[in-house]
Amino acid sequence: MSKRKSRLRHLHSGVYHRAAWQCQMPECLCPDGRKIDRGLRGTDDPWAPTVDHIKPLGTGGPDSQGNLRAAHRRCNQAGAVLQLSPPARPKPPPLTVTIGDLFPDLGLLGRRDPDL
Repeated sequence: MSKRKSRLRHLHSGVYHRAAWQCQMPECLCPDGRKIDRGLRGTDDPWAPTVDHIKPLGTGGPDSQGNLRAAHRRCNQAGAVLQLSPPARPKPPPLTVTIGDLFPDLGLLGRRDPDL
């Protein structure tokens, strides 16, 4: 095993231990609860343990203990999809000002001035 893989495995073990083998994703999708099964480590099972970068590496997040959290594979993948989705645009507030409020003189258009 290379030094990098060994360092990452040690780092990930610390993340799982710190999280008490519980999924740390805000919206855990596992129907059995947040508990992560250690026996699934190294498998492709959707509920296998993975480590999620809170701030993704692609956006400048560090590969450090403080930026990592334990997650089920499926929860981690769902979180990645949410991060890639563009944020919903907020609906603008309804207009509360009318043209007449901004330009009160426009209300006189079309009326004849009796003094003329």
